[in-house]
Amino acid sequence: MTGLEFNYRQALTFLPSWARGAQFFANATSQRAKDTDELQDMSPFSASWGLSVTRAKWNLRISENYRGQKRTNPVTGTNIEPGTYSYYKKRLFIDVSGEYYLRRSLGLFLSVRNMNNAPEDQKVYGPRTPDYARFRAREAYHPLWTAGIKGTF
Repeated sequence: MTGLEFNYRQALTFLPSWARGAQFFANATSQRAKDTDELQDMSPFSASWGLSVTRAKWNLRISENYRGQKRTNPVTGTNIEPGTYSYYKKRLFIDVSGEYYLRRSLGLFLSVRNMNNAPEDQKVYGPRTPDYARFRAREAYHPLWTAGIKGTF
C-alpha cells in the first residue's frame, strides 16, 4: 500500500465572543494498492470537513463526508471483456449531530446521517463500455435520524 493522510483542526478564536468554541476540521486520505489487484472494495480517496461549536450546555457538529469512486469486484462471464469491474460512484454525505446537557451526567442527543439524501449509485463497466450502459443500480438510504438520552452513572 502507498498513501497519504492529512488532518487539520483549527479553533476559530478570531470570531466574536458569541461564536466562541467554534472549530473547523478537515481530513483526507488517498491510498493505492501496489502491484496487486487482490484488494477489492477499497476507496482510493476520501475526505471530510466541517464545523463544530462546543459550549458548556450543548454542542453542534456539521460535516460533509466525501468518498471517491470505489472499485469493488471483477465481473466475469461469457462475452464480458477483461477488465470489467463493479464500481460505487463517488458520493457526498452531509451529517449533523448535537447534544444538550440537562445536567453534568445527563444529556440528550440527536444525529442525522446523510441529511442531503445522497444516493449510492453502482456502475459496471469495462474498458470499452459506453457511458450510457454503465449504470447498474441505485441504493437510496434516505437520512438516518438517531435520538436518545445519554448519561454517566
